[in-house]
Amino acid sequence: MHKVRTVQLRSSHIFSGPETVILALAEGLRDSEFEDTILCLWSDPSTPIPLLEKARERGLDADLIAARGRLNPVVFPRVRRYAAEHDIRILNSTGYKADLVGHVATRRLNVRHVVTIQGFVEKYPLRKRFYDVLTRWVARRADRVVTVSDSLKRDLVRGGTREDRIVTVHNFVDARRFENVDPAAVARVRRELGVAPGAPCVQILGRLNPEKGHTHFLEAAARVKKELPGVRYVVVGESYRSLRQQLERRAAELGVQRDVVFTGYREDVPALLAAATVVVSASLREGLPLVLVEAMAAARPVVATTVDGIPELVDPGRTGLLVPPRDAEGLAAGMLKMLRAPEQAAAMGRAGRAVVRERFSAEQMVRRIQDVYGSLL
Repeated sequence: MHKVRTVQLRSSHIFSGPETVILALAEGLRDSEFEDTILCLWSDPSTPIPLLEKARERGLDADLIAARGRLNPVVFPRVRRYAAEHDIRILNSTGYKADLVGHVATRRLNVRHVVTIQGFVEKYPLRKRFYDVLTRWVARRADRVVTVSDSLKRDLVRGGTREDRIVTVHNFVDARRFENVDPAAVARVRRELGVAPGAPCVQILGRLNPEKGHTHFLEAAARVKKELPGVRYVVVGESYRSLRQQLERRAAELGVQRDVVFTGYREDVPALLAAATVVVSASLREGLPLVLVEAMAAARPVVATTVDGIPELVDPGRTGLLVPPRDAEGLAAGMLKMLRAPEQAAAMGRAGRAVVRERFSAEQMVRRIQDVYGSLL
């Protein structure tokens, strides 16, 4: 069978939700009519690229186009030449840089451009707002736009993107990874995190960016500590620039520095989540957070903010609790409610796992993307 050549284009120096989805899609397309390549853009050839490394470790087709500088003009003809030489029919970009490069490189080629949008950042800083404007501009010109939530789709339609070109494809998790986790691994993680035997552990997972709301999480932790001392708060994620140091200083100002542990980037997420009592998302903006889907797959009760795609995922009172963004008091109240009613919290966790099994499988995501690609041929 002659396969249709496709490319997933991404420029990234970290490994987080979008990279996880890209790998899963490439793996899912292996036995399909599409032959997929992960094509990485990066400005510093000496810097490791986790997406490229992990793709090759899994035996996936992956390649690199390097060009020094944030957006070196030479990258445009290089991607265009790559698409032409490899007979690429569909280019799927994720992230502002890949979106712009994909748009320019596919013009006047027989290559369809798909833009995948995982979410938009909060309205600061100015540079990131510019990136969002750029992505929206490209989306209005793309052949198809894939959004991870209906709220993102509505947002783009309000901004001028044609509704008939937008398809919602929810993020996924492999729920099996989060079931029957080795108890010894869980015990080891709790010891490593300094969680006392029987003590509650509240976690927030995701890259350390301002829009993830970590400051509000720390303020909520300080409120909870006044009523329930002995809780361990775990912040999992890679830091952008000096934000980790800022958050550590804020924890000290709030008097919770001995209660909070910053782990940095971790790959043992199933064991981490199995060690959690409650998982929190304090995001100010979000598409549909993969970490919340993973937490629900692990049957952990969640407390999250009512932003963007999160209400499409969390059913208040059944699979978790929702509070307004920037509301440290509301986050604290939700955490306290979960910690004081463990049986009710456990029931929410079990209900969340059932939702993930039904609606957020990798197979379902791959089928939906195959339909998107097929509609363009």
